[in-house]
Amino acid sequence: MKKNILLGLFILFTAPVFAQYANTGNKTHMQKFIAYNCFGMGAIPSEQLMVGGNHVFFKKVGFAISYRFGIKDFMEPVRGKAGDQPFLDSIRANNLFTGEQSISYAYFVAPSLVITLTPKIPLYIGMGITKKKVYKEYQEKFDPTKYWIEEKQDARLLPTFTIGTCIPIYGRFVLNLSYDNEPRTIFVGFTIRSWDSYDEIN
Repeated sequence: MKKNILLGLFILFTAPVFAQYANTGNKTHMQKFIAYNCFGMGAIPSEQLMVGGNHVFFKKVGFAISYRFGIKDFMEPVRGKAGDQPFLDSIRANNLFTGEQSISYAYFVAPSLVITLTPKIPLYIGMGITKKKVYKEYQEKFDPTKYWIEEKQDARLLPTFTIGTCIPIYGRFVLNLSYDNEPRTIFVGFTIRSWDSYDEIN
């Protein structure tokens, strides 16, 4: 269901550009759109590192899609399967939780509207969703090792927003900066534009 929602959002916001390309059938006309495909990392705050990218397509206006994946979520030390509900119920029934918990973000996706600040510098603003997960620490009897397991009933899909821009800095290199609201992150990315992406502007 969640995958279908994400696919639907992607189709909804990519359809206008694909339709524009289909109607022209002309490579020269397609070059009027500038495309920045930026990849990078949300590095602040450091405890919730998010890696991903921003794909920005625009002329006078346009669209963008932003996505992130949480490094912390990949690294959570989970024993057993996250969806193993009987195992989780057994931990709860035997009061094995230590009281410690860890919050991580699995992914972030946000489609955006793009407006141009200059012919080469876009500003994009969008809203989307992020998946917040909670891990709880537990310790089995006669086992000195402590483990983590996802508390699935505390997982949430939260609304979020992003605002960002792409700035040409030198030659073909473009700097991408954005602010993501949930988790609160300053995203820094880079892209190398194609040789012909500015032809009609220059």
